[in-house]
Amino acid sequence: MKTLTLLFLLVNLHLLAQSKQDTINFYPIAEFNLSFGKTELHFKQLETYDYKFAWDIFNLILNSPSNELGENGKPVNLNFNFIDMRSSNFFLNGRSLNGYIYPYQLFHMLPLDNIYKIEMLYNFSSPIFQNSNSSASNFIFKNIFTQRPITRVRYIEDAYDFIATDVSFTHNFHKNLNLTFGFRRSVSAGRFTNSQHDAWNFFINSFWIPLKNLKISLLNIYTTAKTGLNGGIDTMRVSPSAENIIYNERVASVIEEASSLLSKRNDLTISSLFQVNSISVIDFILYHTFQTDKLTLRKDPNERNSNFYGLRLNFKTSISSAEMNMGFEIQKNNLKISLLNDTLATGYIPSGSKSISSFSAFLNSRFNIGYFNIYPFVRVENLSGEMSLNYGLGVEMNLKNLKPYAGFSHSHRIPTLFEQFISGSSDFEKHQVYEVGLKVKGGNFSLDIKIQNRRVFDFLVFYDSISYRTYIKRTFGEANF
Repeated sequence: MKTLTLLFLLVNLHLLAQSKQDTINFYPIAEFNLSFGKTELHFKQLETYDYKFAWDIFNLILNSPSNELGENGKPVNLNFNFIDMRSSNFFLNGRSLNGYIYPYQLFHMLPLDNIYKIEMLYNFSSPIFQNSNSSASNFIFKNIFTQRPITRVRYIEDAYDFIATDVSFTHNFHKNLNLTFGFRRSVSAGRFTNSQHDAWNFFINSFWIPLKNLKISLLNIYTTAKTGLNGGIDTMRVSPSAENIIYNERVASVIEEASSLLSKRNDLTISSLFQVNSISVIDFILYHTFQTDKLTLRKDPNERNSNFYGLRLNFKTSISSAEMNMGFEIQKNNLKISLLNDTLATGYIPSGSKSISSFSAFLNSRFNIGYFNIYPFVRVENLSGEMSLNYGLGVEMNLKNLKPYAGFSHSHRIPTLFEQFISGSSDFEKHQVYEVGLKVKGGNFSLDIKIQNRRVFDFLVFYDSISYRTYIKRTFGEANF
């Protein structure tokens, strides 16, 4: 890692010999268009937060509760609007990071120090996006034009020998072409036996403006990570009352002393923005992701090979007092699971292969009528022959410093291929959301209040080695100052 950091510094010193004007321009593309209640966090704000991984940002900004193991690099389950992370989706430059493969997101694959802004949508209108019944978040990479070469280094340390280093280099090698490349390394010895974590993340982004009204980004991110999975403290070997042993990381016995998860992943994204005229914009995205996971457990050791790819076309325009955003997306998802030792198979995760083909079309709008803004949306999707319909409506009243609003949405969540392997069920969940709120802004004071009622039919629950369907209903209130 020291060699790589030194290489970045040497390249930067060589190019600094050029006498050029200090100018940095950012060009965001593939944004969430016409999204009601969207929250944005720009890179200058990100730099003021103490974070190790991207999920820390959601804890700090949205106060999203998390279920975690207290160890760096371990899988984290975030909770948005009192629904687990399976009902949330995460995007990079406008494309899904998981498709319909996995129900969770590994956040260490995001080079957050090179993100221009994060768009967060966690209200009734999020189902306009794929499997985003509770929330949708879009990480927009920094597309930069700079006359001088720039090297960034971010270094942090934390408990249990945790070290994270972000290094990047960016420069315009042609007046219309910028190249940014770098890496992120996160490593931790862990607290208990077999809880170590080691991840590398390499990225390169080529940003090109061939025409005045056309911008193109080619971003590739490669991630490899190995994480020890000890399964927790083995209370069968020691009494739970023996706190001096259970909470002593040097002597506590764990369930799995040698099990680990080795993941290798590559994400390729080509994004373009074409400015048709002053009021019309076209976004076009091509993407491909493949991932290999090798899980070495005493029970059901397995290897998972997955990939998904697709294209997305988005058109935004204005007509009189109405703004419209429409488009379509085509996506193919594949997952294959192979058992590494059939003699130890318990049947919890069977071997085999599954796939989902998706074609979706969507439309969301904003109409201005006097003091009111009206936000209708609809998303229609064909999933390997099964039809899904998401729709909703929001109404916002614009007063001087007050914005009361109300909205609802009806949507479906499609179980991911990994969930289908375990549960054997591909039936859709049905989400109904009703929400009212008030936004107050004045001077240095701001207040956001919302009350949301959510009903989920056929909610898929996993408990140990079994799964079942149930009905849940939750009503909660939230206030942010």
